[in-house]
Amino acid sequence: MNYENLPNHYDIEHIRIEPNIILAPMAGVTDSVFRRMILRLSGCGLVSTEMTNAASVSPKALKRHKLLDFLPEERPLTMQLSGNEPEMVALAAQQIEQLGADILDVNCGCPSPKVTGGGHGSALLKDLPKLSRLLKAVKAAVQIQSH
Repeated sequence: MNYENLPNHYDIEHIRIEPNIILAPMAGVTDSVFRRMILRLSGCGLVSTEMTNAASVSPKALKRHKLLDFLPEERPLTMQLSGNEPEMVALAAQQIEQLGADILDVNCGCPSPKVTGGGHGSALLKDLPKLSRLLKAVKAAVQIQSH
């Protein structure tokens, strides 16, 4: 494969991702300190918070954990939610938007039994009508970019 012809950036609406590499969300790894370290190495154009269960993204719950804390130098920043209840994920998406995320990522790919056992992650791909309802609810709830 000839990598010389690949673009060095891409845009998600008005957000430029340059270089064209994203740091994937990793539970227990992609905290603010790790994201800033990666950014200092100039290796990523977009970093992500850890995957966060939508049930733990309420103002009360956020006081107990710091999964979604970030500093301005981490921008652009995407925050990833997991969940399988459209209304709950939509409410969590509103909280994510209020926290200042640039992009919202709904996890539909994690194959971990811990995640899929609750109907989250890649388990959503087994119920496409539900996934469609979830994504429509999220899209209607927020103005930030979601993918």
